[in-house]
Amino acid sequence: MDKAKTRVVAELIAVSSVVLSLLFVVYELRLSRDLAVAESYDATNASMFEFENLVTEHIGIWRRGCLGEELELDEEMIFARLVGANVDLMRTLWRRINTGITPTNPENFPSWIASSRHRFTGYNDMYIRYRLYMGQDVQTINPNGTGFSANIERFYRDFAESDEELVPDVAFCGR
Repeated sequence: MDKAKTRVVAELIAVSSVVLSLLFVVYELRLSRDLAVAESYDATNASMFEFENLVTEHIGIWRRGCLGEELELDEEMIFARLVGANVDLMRTLWRRINTGITPTNPENFPSWIASSRHRFTGYNDMYIRYRLYMGQDVQTINPNGTGFSANIERFYRDFAESDEELVPDVAFCGR
């Protein structure tokens, strides 16, 4: 083989090596993304399971708190943590949807919180207190924005303006 042919073969081998390296990198990135998505599902499912267990463990407090009934101080603290956990879980699910990890309607989760606020005076009162604790007065949230809290406020305003009678079934509080 002459030098020109040898050089062409060497260049083909070099180009093939680069292409194979790039294909390997793409393959590794896909595996990493799939692993991250699986871990995200696992973490979210664990959070959902933990929240459901907490509600089940404190079902009387959850029920009375949602309905706005009188709670003892320790029960009120438990209810506050449950509402906070509920909002944080819904925000996490909303973020997953908006990053494309979960294919579902991103409006589901803020509308569930808004619906609970509209139906359950106790949930609404604790939600407002939770938002204040987190440093955001619900009165200052622009309901025309695009964030999670803005969507909650938009749905809440829409529920308040509708003539639809929502029956406060405690089984749906926070959902």
